[in-house]
Amino acid sequence: MGARTMKLLPTQYTRKVVCKIIQANKNRAAVNRLLKRLKDEEDLLMDPHVEHRKHPRHPVCFKCIFSPDGTRIEDGVVRDLSAGGCRMTSTSHVPSDTSMELHIRPDRHTPIYIPGAVVRWVGDSTFGVDFSKLPELESATLTRLLWSLPT
Repeated sequence: MGARTMKLLPTQYTRKVVCKIIQANKNRAAVNRLLKRLKDEEDLLMDPHVEHRKHPRHPVCFKCIFSPDGTRIEDGVVRDLSAGGCRMTSTSHVPSDTSMELHIRPDRHTPIYIPGAVVRWVGDSTFGVDFSKLPELESATLTRLLWSLPT
């Protein structure tokens, strides 16, 4: 009969290993301290108030146009912006994993062209976009814009 395997999250796997150590180890105090530290780290990861994003988001309201298929042009509004992506709203439905070209038109700033943007998640008339391909000049323009915005 084959052994049953279960998929475990890293913290669950770590706990399983630590429990085996407890069974084989007489220094329970050290193992208990390790378990407490693991739980504290897990609690920190699960805290909804802790930002886990790679880049800070800036709330904005910038007009934009995008082309999900290279021919049709749609209007949208960028609602928050970071160095790695943005959250947009639009009356057009865009499926998840759609590649697009995106032109962000901030007020009183240089427009930003993102030739390789990918929709990562979709909600009601809102979707999240990852900037997968951003030319160096456009990246510098985006960085200057972000520096000028409040966090």
